[in-house]
Amino acid sequence: MKKILRITLKTILWILVSVVLLVILVVILIQVPAVQNFAKDKAVTFLQNKIHTKVKIGHISLGLPKLLVLEDVYFEDQKKDTLIAGEKLKVDISMLKLLHSQVEVNEINLQGITANVNRGADSVFNFDYIMKAFVGEQKKEVKPTDTTSTMKFSVDKIILDKINVKYKDAITGNDVKFLLGHFDTRVKDFDMDKMKFTIPKITLSDVNARIIQTPTKAIPAPDTATTPLNMDLNLGVIDISKIKVDYQSAEMGAKVDLSKFLVEMDKIDLKNQKVGIKNIELSDTKAGLSLAKPKTVVKEVVKTVKKLDTLVSSPTKSAWRATIGKVTFTNDDIKFDNEAQKAIPKGLDFGHMDIRNLNAEAENISYSPDTISGKINTFTFTEKSGLKINKFHTAFLYGPTTAYMNDLLLETPNTTLQKSVQVRYPSIDAITKNIGALGINANLDGSRLGLKDVLLLMPTMASMEPFKSSPGTVFKINGRVNGQVDNLDIPNLEVTGLNSTHIKASAKMKGLPDVNKATFDVNIADFSTSRSDIDKLAPAGSIPSNVSIPEKMNLKGNFKGSMYTFNTKMGLRSSYGAIDLVAALKNGQNKNAATYTANIKVNELNVGALTKQPQMVGRITMNANLKGRSLDPKKASIAFNGNVAKAYVKGYTYQNLAMKGTSSNGAYTAVATMKDPNINFSLDAKANLNKKYPAVKATLNVDSINLKNLNFVKDDMRFHGKVVADVPTADPDYLNANIQATDLLVVNKGQRIQMDTISLISTASADSSTLRLKTPIMSAHMAGKYKLTQIAPALQDVINKYFNTAIAGGQQVAVKTKGGKTVKTKPAPVVKYDAQQFKFEARLVKTPLLNQFAPDLKQLDPVLLNGSFNSQTGELIVKGSIPKVVYGTNTVNKASLNINTNNNALNYNFSVDEVKVGSSVDLLYTSISGSAQDNKAGLSVQIRDAAKKERFRIAGTFSLLPNEYQFSFNKDGLLLDYLPWAVSDDNFLQYGPKGVLAHNFTISNNNQILSVNSSTQEFNSPLNIKFNNFHIEALTKMAKQDSLQVGGTINGDATVSNFQASPVFTAAINVNDFNFKGDTVGNIALKVNNQTENAYAAQMSITGKGNQVDLNGTYYTSPESRFDLDLNIVNLSMKSIEGFSFGSLRNATGNITGALKISGTTTAPSVRGDINFNKVGFNVSMLNSYFRMPQESITFNNEGIRFNDFTLVDSTGNKAVVSGSIYTKTYTDFAFGMDINADNFRVTNSTEADNKLYYGKLYVDTRIKIRGNMAKPVVDANLTVNDKTDMTFVLPTNDPAVEDRKGVVDFIDKDAPKMDSILLARQLDSLKKSDVTGLDVSATITVNKNAAFTIVVDERNGDIVHLKGEANLNGGIDPSGKINLTGTYVVNSGSYNLAYATVKRTFNFKQGSTIVWTGDPTSANIDLTAIYVANVPPIDLVANQLSDAQNSTMYKQKLPFNVNLNLKDQLLTPNISFDIVLPDSTYSVSSDVVNTVNTRLTQIRQDPNELNKQVLGVLVLGHFIGDNPLQSQGAGTSIEGTIRNSVSSLLSDQLNRLAGSLISGVDLNFGLSSGEDYSSGTATNRTDLNVGLSKRFLSDRLTVSVGNNFNLEGNQPGQKASNIAGDVSIAYKLSKDGRYTLRAYRRDEFIVIQGQIIETGVGFTLTVDYNRFREIFRKRTPEERRLRRQYQQEQKEKKEKQDEADKAMEQKNMQQQQDNKPQTTSN
Repeated sequence: MKKILRITLKTILWILVSVVLLVILVVILIQVPAVQNFAKDKAVTFLQNKIHTKVKIGHISLGLPKLLVLEDVYFEDQKKDTLIAGEKLKVDISMLKLLHSQVEVNEINLQGITANVNRGADSVFNFDYIMKAFVGEQKKEVKPTDTTSTMKFSVDKIILDKINVKYKDAITGNDVKFLLGHFDTRVKDFDMDKMKFTIPKITLSDVNARIIQTPTKAIPAPDTATTPLNMDLNLGVIDISKIKVDYQSAEMGAKVDLSKFLVEMDKIDLKNQKVGIKNIELSDTKAGLSLAKPKTVVKEVVKTVKKLDTLVSSPTKSAWRATIGKVTFTNDDIKFDNEAQKAIPKGLDFGHMDIRNLNAEAENISYSPDTISGKINTFTFTEKSGLKINKFHTAFLYGPTTAYMNDLLLETPNTTLQKSVQVRYPSIDAITKNIGALGINANLDGSRLGLKDVLLLMPTMASMEPFKSSPGTVFKINGRVNGQVDNLDIPNLEVTGLNSTHIKASAKMKGLPDVNKATFDVNIADFSTSRSDIDKLAPAGSIPSNVSIPEKMNLKGNFKGSMYTFNTKMGLRSSYGAIDLVAALKNGQNKNAATYTANIKVNELNVGALTKQPQMVGRITMNANLKGRSLDPKKASIAFNGNVAKAYVKGYTYQNLAMKGTSSNGAYTAVATMKDPNINFSLDAKANLNKKYPAVKATLNVDSINLKNLNFVKDDMRFHGKVVADVPTADPDYLNANIQATDLLVVNKGQRIQMDTISLISTASADSSTLRLKTPIMSAHMAGKYKLTQIAPALQDVINKYFNTAIAGGQQVAVKTKGGKTVKTKPAPVVKYDAQQFKFEARLVKTPLLNQFAPDLKQLDPVLLNGSFNSQTGELIVKGSIPKVVYGTNTVNKASLNINTNNNALNYNFSVDEVKVGSSVDLLYTSISGSAQDNKAGLSVQIRDAAKKERFRIAGTFSLLPNEYQFSFNKDGLLLDYLPWAVSDDNFLQYGPKGVLAHNFTISNNNQILSVNSSTQEFNSPLNIKFNNFHIEALTKMAKQDSLQVGGTINGDATVSNFQASPVFTAAINVNDFNFKGDTVGNIALKVNNQTENAYAAQMSITGKGNQVDLNGTYYTSPESRFDLDLNIVNLSMKSIEGFSFGSLRNATGNITGALKISGTTTAPSVRGDINFNKVGFNVSMLNSYFRMPQESITFNNEGIRFNDFTLVDSTGNKAVVSGSIYTKTYTDFAFGMDINADNFRVTNSTEADNKLYYGKLYVDTRIKIRGNMAKPVVDANLTVNDKTDMTFVLPTNDPAVEDRKGVVDFIDKDAPKMDSILLARQLDSLKKSDVTGLDVSATITVNKNAAFTIVVDERNGDIVHLKGEANLNGGIDPSGKINLTGTYVVNSGSYNLAYATVKRTFNFKQGSTIVWTGDPTSANIDLTAIYVANVPPIDLVANQLSDAQNSTMYKQKLPFNVNLNLKDQLLTPNISFDIVLPDSTYSVSSDVVNTVNTRLTQIRQDPNELNKQVLGVLVLGHFIGDNPLQSQGAGTSIEGTIRNSVSSLLSDQLNRLAGSLISGVDLNFGLSSGEDYSSGTATNRTDLNVGLSKRFLSDRLTVSVGNNFNLEGNQPGQKASNIAGDVSIAYKLSKDGRYTLRAYRRDEFIVIQGQIIETGVGFTLTVDYNRFREIFRKRTPEERRLRRQYQQEQKEKKEKQDEADKAMEQKNMQQQQDNKPQTTSN
């Protein structure tokens, strides 16, 4: 551009010079107008002939010797366009000096000049033809001979007015229009030789320029090798005003409207690169710059700057320096837009700025390469973002060794920064290497920082705290900083802001920035803040979601020292509690020499609130002390003690945990004790870290843990025990440990469970290791050579040899090219391990402990697991068995597991004889087996029927392919319900990282087909699923083989596509004759698709069997889960859905109709419509009650669910009506407004066959109101049990094989540990408080006096209670769960049938007996009297009261005595007493007898023992007991006979013991029986002696026994009086163990009724031990036979030892008898 300007300037100068010379030559001739015109014409003619374009000169005037004026000049270019035209060209030039080679231009005055310059695409300017015309004739360059004749130029005054220049350049793309109003200047010096120019003043005004620059082809780079100018330039005043410039290009645009720009220069030294400016003024200027491609613009600017620098810089390359005396900006506007950068809506946008009303004044500005200084007196502006600088002044300096801002004041509407900031440094390079040398002296007292201003500068922080919630906050800052970074002094720093944040601190820091060497002396006088302030200050996500900040906090304290040696004392007070810390550290840099102390106190610290776990943890109060030396755990000497006074954990406040410990050279000891009312333990532990492996010894004594009170369990459970751990090597790969848990006691729900020892014993040596675990429910053992941490990788490595999932992408690393294609794969790194070889076994058994924790576990036969592993040989064997498990209604029978690596394959088999889940699933003889080899795993799933015939089989192969898994059916691998299904030979289903591919994956049987195939054989191509006549029963019969659960025929297809992104599917499925548990619902048609994004469209209909149900609509998943469904129930038969009740309903009739509109979201669904029950009836199986709903409906509306007087009619025609609504908007939270009313409604009509626990007829009247909501339901009920009620309740009994022995024998182990105090007290409160809280129930219960209730207490013995009575009770449950009951139950009639052994008695309840509740259901007051009428004679009762004169015969008459059983006081602890009453009546005996008896009864009532004795006699013996208990004067068995029988048994035992040692090898048995015999008509005593002799032969296989019965007293007629043995028995053991025995016998015995009887016969005996009846017919396993032999041997040895001991005792006794025998002497 400048080159062009120079050429243009030279051309114009040559033209002017030519004109001037021409004028000089003809100066004389043209003094007159005629000659002037002639000369003008000649000049015009010459020029036209020369340049061949039009030339016009209106007038020429010449004022000799120096003035030349041209008027109306016109030059036309070759395109007939104006080249240059001017109104007036005036040149004042000294003509005479031209003779001396001097061009002295005194004045150049151009007016009305218009110039059009352009350059075409051929790089030719439109004035080039003129230059060529003048140089064309010069054939040879003229070489000057006299260099002294060189022209010298000088210019004085230049005046330009109304200049219009147009310039268009096709090469550079410039289009310039320039209008100049006025320009004048005087050039004092214009020396081209010395390059000295002096311009005292330049005035420029009224400029209007438009510059358009369009992109063009690349132009050659400018020649940057131009020699720099060595110029002496002196400028004075530059006065520019009224300038308008509009610049546009593809890269930027600029507009300037300059009102006044005044520059007063001082001195310019271009050679030395110094510029001095006295004053700069810019006022009322508006400037705008717009960038489209800022990067390109920057490049152009950089190029321009480099070029200018090259032009003006001197060879010395000295740096520029500048001084400005004063700068003033007044009312200026500056706008900048970077269109390539999107404007931000808020804040200061540095890409789009609009500064208005800029006013500034600065003075003494100085710039040099290393120093900038000056003084800003004022600086104000406003910006469109809202940023406003009200005041700014400072004196500033940035130098090579110091920088400062003194007298600083920066003020905005919200911010004030003031005082001073000073920094010092040796040099910039020095502080980059050592920042510690940086000196700082800052004073910010009285400063304020407004967050609004920060947001203006950094608007992106608007979403951060505290800017988000408190953008108007202003922080007040007072503080000073002195010194260097390596020796910094902060005498005070105070910051206040937000709601309640205040920081006041001081500090001295030395040694920074090296933190390891730095020392600190920090004093925090006050640091107060709040939760809201911290939430505002902390960045989002910086506070963990599980941490809560206290509402208020205050921190005070100090820290003095370095990172390795310091003392600190801190105190934190907060709304969550208090923490105090005092700590010290010395020589921390020396690991071994470091010493430290610490004391921490925590008071009421709410850890739960802090961690947002208030339900789990609460407040903690504790203190701890630590003192030690050395940071090396193996050399440290530490003393530690702490005490947790209280800690709230999971609803309980733990108390009194004390801890202390020490360490010395790696030996650690720790002691902890806790004495809490509900947990009491002590821990003593020792550890040694100096060995190769740490060694640990610990003893934990748990005196007591009340798990219920500690809120670990809901039911009462307590624990006591001791744990002792001895771990010589605490390394899992070299573990030697002996851990024993002994003296274990668990009390669960009041039942004490003494547990066996739990032990874990591990041994390890260089050659072998063992691990043995023993618990009350499980034992396990492992032995071999192994390392625990290497077992898993070793096992995985062995498995990978047969089936390595890494091949299919499970553990692969893909190496990809830049194009994204996988070129190779690398397997995951193999974990190294040593050889692993071991055997293991485990056993799980059922124990009382397991029963307590899994009460539904009814049976668990021993579960066994054993096996071995050898990583070197690759041998893996696992065997397991589960004989039988019964859990609730679920049963697993005879399951076994077998895994091995035989035949170079990984083989597995899992089989189970039966898996029964409730009544819905019953799988018989099921097995899963197969083998893995060469990365192919066979699979065979088989299910057989009861005859073990194969019924179902699914067999196939899993294969591992590169990055894919593949499954394919075997050719004969599918058998469904005995029928083989055909599969294709090349079927497979592949899935993995590549996607899904199905090929010929089709199964078929006759016309049944199920296929899954990809539409094309490419991964992730659409998957087509087709059903053709597929019977559901083929699969559902697996679950239940004896009955049909689910059935129907499926036809249809489904397509799944777009696997890579979001799968899209369409399905059209028809199920014909769908049935469930034998009830046919009908035909189901289903169409579903998600072809619309984020939406599932569904159409479902049920038809057939009289049913018609349609569901149509769409479910949307985004932007929120939403429904738009229509459910239309045209007709739905109750019989069709009866099976879905799983037997709860039967004999269903009627149908359901209705329509529902389902819309809304999943959180707030909207359901509108009605459901109608038309003549619906059903029988509730458990109640055996038939209910009808004649024509009822339920309405779903905007409030919820409304029951429109929903009526239930029982079989007697009585009704129960439900009315009101259940209110809901979400169908998860409900509110109630319901009433349930019934009159004489029959609830049950069942028999014992329907329900074992309760049955009968129950008629009730109800008035129930239900209000409230789910959180607090409010129930107000009136319930009346009517007179037609006859209900039977059967109390469940325990297992009849288990007898309660409590109180019979109490075994005491004096060596047992002392039990804790917690186990001594329990309180039953389950009846006082409900587990369900929030209820508000109030009920009035009335029982009709004719309502009959039967309670079966003991079904086996026949203990039955019959009751009739009336009651008016008021009960309730308050929101806390407390139950209350008040009222009285009055017994009108009833009886209690008591049966025990052979005694059966019937007690009738006395009318008027009561039970009174006063609030607590467990503390009722009872007053019950049960009466048994005993017809017994009173003779034994009054015998001593009769005189000899009185006739005792009348007292032998039986009278009806009432035996009263009285229960009084508390229900749970009744006071039981007896009474005998002779009721008032008319008897056949005299009144004397009655009076005597009543008098005696009155007497014995004074002696409870006597009364109880008489009651016992009446109930058990059937008569009163007299003073002589051996006889009764009344009829019946005498006491003497009873005692004689007891004595006979005692004598028999003694005879047997005596005879046992008399004859070796022969067994003698004696039996003595004594009693009364009435067979002769009179009472006689009878005594028999039974003698038996037994001898064993043939190794005890044959036993012969003979015996006889000898009558010692009361010989009877017809009885044989022979002494020959009457009893003969021969027994032979068919099996050695005596399990099968054959016996022949002859028995002679006396029976009272039948007399002497002789019985002869043969018997077969089977003797077995069993726990279950089926075990009788099961052959013993080898293990059981081994255990039995072992047991028999132990019993035999035990018996031999006992016999030897008895024999020794007998000999000792005989010896003593001999010694004690009196010595007799003869006289």
